[in-house]
Amino acid sequence: MKINSSCSLKENVLAMIYGEKNTKLVVLGHQKSGTTVIGNLISKATGLSYSNDPTYAVKVGDSEIINQFYHSPSSFNSLSKSKKSFFYQQIVKDPEFTLNFELVEKLYPNADFVFIARSPHQTIRSIFNRLKLDGTLDSQHVKVSDMYNGNQLWSFILNGEENDYTVVENLARRIEKCTENYLENKDKMYLVRYEDFVKNKSESIFQIVNDLSLEKKYDIDSFVDIQYQPKGHIETDLNKFFGNKNYQKIANLCPKTMEAFSYTH
Repeated sequence: MKINSSCSLKENVLAMIYGEKNTKLVVLGHQKSGTTVIGNLISKATGLSYSNDPTYAVKVGDSEIINQFYHSPSSFNSLSKSKKSFFYQQIVKDPEFTLNFELVEKLYPNADFVFIARSPHQTIRSIFNRLKLDGTLDSQHVKVSDMYNGNQLWSFILNGEENDYTVVENLARRIEKCTENYLENKDKMYLVRYEDFVKNKSESIFQIVNDLSLEKKYDIDSFVDIQYQPKGHIETDLNKFFGNKNYQKIANLCPKTMEAFSYTH
């Protein structure tokens, strides 16, 4: 039986015994919006166990589990129950969960939910930096072999399922869908803007912990500048990076995201 090697034996045993009752917090938001660093730092501050991307970790780099997540909820529910050490740590972070909140809410009936928002231009720029893709990309499909350290899950995220959208259009539409799910359920989610978080990471994390009635146990100053994901180029001139065509596409396809979280272009 495969267990979560990133957690201790005790943490895995508790997850397997208590299942859904063990999970206190689920961190949501699109890939490369800051979910990893924020989820990790909340875990460091509280001492709560942490599971990173269970839909990826159970079968690394494979999109099979994601297909179950979207198209076979009963199969996915059974999978989560059979892989409790991945799905039921005290804090769970998985960006893909954001796109099917109805299912996730049932999966974690006792948890609080945090939603991380980030500028759609910076989110897509960060994804392209991670995969070493050109921001002016105008194709409908990117091969895994053309991505830096790519895999089938990244292929699913970028290329989507059968459609006629370009990669940039797919990503922008995904981000907008995440926002729509937040707006429809904002009374159930605690909002964090990534841009506010980076102004004072420690203070932001402790505010989240306090607002969600979690117990602060540890100082996190020595952890706030650890690079949890490959570092991108945040200072990039976005219009130059994307070219005017892709830059405008992102803005035009993400109107709710731009308005709801006060992003300008």
